[in-house]
Amino acid sequence: MPKPPPRHADASFCVPSRLLPVLRRSAALVFACFAASLWAAPVDIWVSHESPLQKAFVDALAPALADAGHEIGRIVHSNSTAGQADSGPVVVALGFEAALSALRNSEAVILAALISRRDATRLMHEDGADRLAAVVLDQPVERRLRLLKQLLPGVRSVVVLLGHDTASRRSEFEDAVAKAGLEMRVAVIEDPSQIVAKLERLLDPQAALLTVPDPTVYNRDTVMGILLTTYRHRRPVIGFTAAYVRAGAVAAVFSEPRDIARQVAQLLTSGASLADLPRGVQAPAHFRIAINERVSRSLGLPVVNELDVLESLRAAEAAAPSR
Repeated sequence: MPKPPPRHADASFCVPSRLLPVLRRSAALVFACFAASLWAAPVDIWVSHESPLQKAFVDALAPALADAGHEIGRIVHSNSTAGQADSGPVVVALGFEAALSALRNSEAVILAALISRRDATRLMHEDGADRLAAVVLDQPVERRLRLLKQLLPGVRSVVVLLGHDTASRRSEFEDAVAKAGLEMRVAVIEDPSQIVAKLERLLDPQAALLTVPDPTVYNRDTVMGILLTTYRHRRPVIGFTAAYVRAGAVAAVFSEPRDIARQVAQLLTSGASLADLPRGVQAPAHFRIAINERVSRSLGLPVVNELDVLESLRAAEAAAPSR
């Protein structure tokens, strides 16, 4: 009786070695496409009101999501019950009120945007905050200090006025200023009537004012008094919005709605599932600067190219160790 042939793997499954790299790359591509589609669903946008800033954000987010195979679903108004109950698995909430409403009235993963650090921190104390991520508008102190040092090489001390919302962060500012090799001169403002007197005591010939987003100190009623005081002492101001630069600050670093939308799209599409979405408060990753050339000239500051300064800041940040 003849012996059966030895059992080997079926020859139809043998793959020439030269084709293995191609198959591996194809398999990786298929897996990546499959993984990216695990949570594929329209992204609902929750708003508390309509504004040009929110429209600019949505206009920038839509094509960024489309590039990754996602789309914007419905625009849900947080002050209306229509559409809240049947939101999809992820919600992008614009502003504090919309984010708070989404936390309380949906079970979705929530990515808050166009929101201040102060308001994002408040949201983190709400029930359901484990479902929340937030990209804030506030720039990191370190980034703003890099801008200050690049534009104002003669500055040796930094004046910081803290109010009700930022007094608890005093040590954070002190650490950042010290690491930048500068001296911090600080005052806590309890009432707006104290601002000018305290500011004048802190300004010296080698100081610059680093503004901070605190409405107790910096608001429409106080900004001109602050800028006039610093201008009278011929001391530069680093603002935190482009509007401050237009009003008379030397410069500012800030993020526009399209910058935040770009980061939101990257966060939503970079993971295989919504579980990969980083929770908590995140600083803006994309930013730009504005420089007031007229004020710079009047203070005798070096003439610089805005684009060169921006690229230098980005390069310095890319080279800095992760926090």
